[in-house]
Amino acid sequence: MNLTKLVRPIFMGLFACVCTLQALAQTKTVTGKVTDSKDGSPLVGASVVAKGTSTGTQTGADGTFRLTVPGTVRTLVISFSGYTSSDVAIPASNSINVKLTPSADALADVIVIGYGTRKSKDVTGSVARVGEKDFNKGQIASPEQLLQGRTAGVLVTPSTGEPGAAATINIRGTGSISGAQEPLYVVDGVPLIQGGTLGSASGVEGSTTAKNPLIFLNPNDIESITILKDASAAAIYGSRGANGVILITTKQGKGGKRGVFNYSANTSIATTARRYDLMNAQDFLLSAKKANIDGGADPIAAADAVKAIDNGANTDWQDQIFRTAISQNHNLSWSFSNKGTAARLSGSYDDQQGIVKNSSLKRITGRANISQKLFNDKLKLEANITASKTKNVYPPLSNNAGYQGSLLGAALQFNPTNPIYNPNGSFYQPGDQRNPVQMLAYFDDRDFVNRLMGNVSATYQITPDLSYKAVLGYDNSKSERTAFADPRLGSNAYGGTTNVFGKDYGNGIQGNGRVTRQNLEAKSLLIEHYLTYDRNFGNHNINAVAGYSYQSFQSRYRGTFGWGLNTAVVNPTDVFVKDYNNFKNYASFVPSFDKNELQSVFGRVNYTYKDKYFLTATVRMDGSSKFGSNNRYATFPAFAFKWRVLQESWAEKAFGKIFSDLSLRANYGKLGSQDNLGSYSALNLQQTFDVGGGPVTRFVQQGNPDLKWEEVATTGFGIDFTTKDRRLTVTVDYYNNKRTNMLFFAPTPGGFAPTSNWWINLPGKVINKGWEASINYTVIKGKKFSWDVNYNMTTVKNNIEGLPTPINTGGVSGQGLTGAFAQTLINGSSIFTWTMPVFQGFDGNGNARYANGAANQLVGSALPTYFGGLTNNFSYGRWNLSVFLNAVAGFKVYNNTANALFLKGSLRNARNVTYEVGTGPENPFNPGSVSTRFLEKGDFIRLANVNLSYAFDMKNNKTIKTLSVFASGQNLALITGYSGIDPEVNVDKSINGIPSRGFDYTQYPRPRVITVGINVGF
Repeated sequence: MNLTKLVRPIFMGLFACVCTLQALAQTKTVTGKVTDSKDGSPLVGASVVAKGTSTGTQTGADGTFRLTVPGTVRTLVISFSGYTSSDVAIPASNSINVKLTPSADALADVIVIGYGTRKSKDVTGSVARVGEKDFNKGQIASPEQLLQGRTAGVLVTPSTGEPGAAATINIRGTGSISGAQEPLYVVDGVPLIQGGTLGSASGVEGSTTAKNPLIFLNPNDIESITILKDASAAAIYGSRGANGVILITTKQGKGGKRGVFNYSANTSIATTARRYDLMNAQDFLLSAKKANIDGGADPIAAADAVKAIDNGANTDWQDQIFRTAISQNHNLSWSFSNKGTAARLSGSYDDQQGIVKNSSLKRITGRANISQKLFNDKLKLEANITASKTKNVYPPLSNNAGYQGSLLGAALQFNPTNPIYNPNGSFYQPGDQRNPVQMLAYFDDRDFVNRLMGNVSATYQITPDLSYKAVLGYDNSKSERTAFADPRLGSNAYGGTTNVFGKDYGNGIQGNGRVTRQNLEAKSLLIEHYLTYDRNFGNHNINAVAGYSYQSFQSRYRGTFGWGLNTAVVNPTDVFVKDYNNFKNYASFVPSFDKNELQSVFGRVNYTYKDKYFLTATVRMDGSSKFGSNNRYATFPAFAFKWRVLQESWAEKAFGKIFSDLSLRANYGKLGSQDNLGSYSALNLQQTFDVGGGPVTRFVQQGNPDLKWEEVATTGFGIDFTTKDRRLTVTVDYYNNKRTNMLFFAPTPGGFAPTSNWWINLPGKVINKGWEASINYTVIKGKKFSWDVNYNMTTVKNNIEGLPTPINTGGVSGQGLTGAFAQTLINGSSIFTWTMPVFQGFDGNGNARYANGAANQLVGSALPTYFGGLTNNFSYGRWNLSVFLNAVAGFKVYNNTANALFLKGSLRNARNVTYEVGTGPENPFNPGSVSTRFLEKGDFIRLANVNLSYAFDMKNNKTIKTLSVFASGQNLALITGYSGIDPEVNVDKSINGIPSRGFDYTQYPRPRVITVGINVGF
């Protein structure tokens, strides 16, 4: 045997092993910078990972990174949300500069789906995600404004233009006929308290529009908003998902070990976008004279009547209540990420002034998102905490003002010849008419809301495939609203006393003044435990979640009022001290306490085969203390299937040259609802309260132990495709939602119960069905210039079946209209169908003519049948321009403002009207009855948002890493045939808890806003 031949390979092998071990023992440090390929701006927080290992880091504030890797690593994987990932070879210099391209491929997006995340390509249900780059820009007070018009199936309707006013959000139509219409909001995994503010409480005069429940959140802290639209997506939330689910994900820590400071500020200027075309003093007097003659007065008597109402001034009362509002917003944040620690701390200050005088919103928020990995990254601890203080100032506006009107109503009808002041400096107030400037001076209504919300969680990776997570969440809101009425307000115009539990306190405002103070505390506690299992078995993947959830809700209300001053306030120079303790007499409103609990078990399995077939099965069992023991628990299952057709070999051959992705989806599921149900609806309740003279007891509710859960069954199918060049992405969905067992506060049968109403499950069903489409197209994709178009549209057909009797709602305000209504819920029509006589113009005498003897007829709906949005994004170098339009069609608006105020007869009573009415053919004695005369098409197209921004090149600046400026406009143009200020309005005119829709009654106008701002990163 040749020893040399034997030994040589042994030594060569040993030498190779030594060299290999030496190479493995060696490391190298790679440095570089990651930037946007379009404008060269640094990408902060981009992921840099050594391929084939878990070694990685994130880019810092200037986009740079430094990473030590084993010597054998040859490639780095660079990725950033919204951009195409890149595998980059490490050069000999160990220095890399990488330019990432914004991704047109939505399949790689990671979407929050509730108790987990999935890649977009793996999602089987109908889920929409709106990221930060797609948010609406400008003066944004609350999160839903970020996504208005940006996604199919989601209709956001502002109630008014008041700062912080609530919006109505409907996902795939409106289903509930009683109470809650809103989706479930979940912030970083914590379901929010419903309500929690006193924005809808009564001031000293009437009720006001509710404040937004999301107002405590700083929109600048939000990274993305995900909408779960069908049962297969929302069923993981069971009984709270019937109206859809909106998941809000806030920004987390990133930016490398040095951290990143970001500061942004903006200033906004808001003005009225439209005003009523009211008559000036001269034309008012001429029209008043003609109205008197038309009413039968001879010319001399008519001239005398006009002289009596001519007070010599020429006042534009709209000018007296509106203003140019200047607002400001400041945000400061620090973000950090290093090894297993990540944190983001942020604070904000908002001062938003309303275009109506004496209206504003001020808000301070603070947020901390912190996470820490321990024990070789097996344990992850997380905390997300938000604290906010919001202060609102309210003008004297209400939803249910009488014929005299609240502030806006008073301004619209006040005689333009009236002066603001009397010669002695006191306010001019003739008879029972209200001087708008006096109202602004003599009413003071404000509140504050303190909110603390947070959650802490621990996730332990039991095995590489199995993890356990425990969550503790807490939400607490405390609000106090205090309103003052000046004792110099005359009793003719500001009459009324306070009645509590049948006792009238005789506390008129004149000479007494009045104060009301109301307090509300709402809190919620959440406890959750769940396991997540995720494993591949060859061509199979299983992702499963199973858990338990418990949440308790509690609220407590108390209110008091005072009257009678210690020091008289009579003369114009007297000072009314707005101090709650400045009154002689005090009494209490009836207090309330409410508590309910919800406990659940849930599970979801996602099964994938060959990245081709996807199956999702979800089930949740909920138990609510609101129901009696007979039906306390209910089970809500859902199933969804997705087929990525292009993964089939035959489909690749047939369609591969056209599409890069082609998928079909189908889903079915059931969801529940109990949000609008009172906490004690299954029980008989009585209330005892002492208003003076001893306790008084009365029955307040007949219980129903057999109540069942309201249910929604959803069915749908969809198709998704992306073209081969990835320039066109289309998603189309069909949906059909049926709501049954509807909860309803109905009259008790037979009249034998001690109260007149109780909660029942109403027979019948409400059906919403329609189509959705989302289209994204890259028109031009050049090195310096690009143009993207995004379009979404939704059709909705709403129908009621099987109701035992029509249900009326939509109370109409105005003199002589007590008890009048304009909407009904009736079989064969949609929810919020208008019912009223059909107006056929005026006869030769100026009297209204109506069809069919003035009988009520069904004349359309307040629900839109179509809504959509169109966005054009342009990019040239460092410039970016976004133009967004939204449109809503197929609905009607009831102009209750015109019905109550703009009648020819108002001129004879020295009240102003619009030019259309003042010069019209109406007889001054014609009554303003509810009819289609005041029902108008609400269709509109709005130039809703335009944003222009510029990003500066800061690569040579050692202090400032990023710098951009922007200018934006909101509500810039409106195309509509509606005669009122804005057809996109929803003033609450509910009756007996049955919600209304589409009413315009002296609404707070929606402003036109111009905003300029700056963003700086350090």
